[in-house]
Amino acid sequence: MRFFIDGTWTGRIKCKGVNGGVKEKLTLPATMRVTQDGLTVGLEVDLGGGQITSYTGVANPDAAKPDKKGELAIIRCRTDDQVGIDDFDELGRMSIATKIGQVKASFKGTSILAGFSDPGPSPAKGYTCKWKFVRTSFDGSAGLDTACDQPIVTVPPAP
Repeated sequence: MRFFIDGTWTGRIKCKGVNGGVKEKLTLPATMRVTQDGLTVGLEVDLGGGQITSYTGVANPDAAKPDKKGELAIIRCRTDDQVGIDDFDELGRMSIATKIGQVKASFKGTSILAGFSDPGPSPAKGYTCKWKFVRTSFDGSAGLDTACDQPIVTVPPAP
């Protein structure tokens, strides 16, 4: 048995970084929907105002307590090998703690976000973000995909 993380989660993402050479701190209240299919995970983070970001990831259950805790490696959909082209790029490592059959669960971790402001390619933005969420319901993940629905763009190297 592996930990079960489907549902709706509420919390925040706190980011520290640089925006065009100026240090910046952001606190972003958010609602997150999570779905899990085996070890594959899909996340949708709603920051409000129509700002919704999708992620895909892989679960890594704890060897000693696989039904109660583990980690996730996540990647923001549309992340590619060209930082900031078309969208922000983001990778993260999260830890999960759950209780079997209970809504009570925690989700926390760190992501690194990089990109450019409009119009790119400058000023550059780069942040380290701390995520902290608690599950509020088992509901809300119906229809959520574990894969990114938009293609990942790979730009060929210059000749």
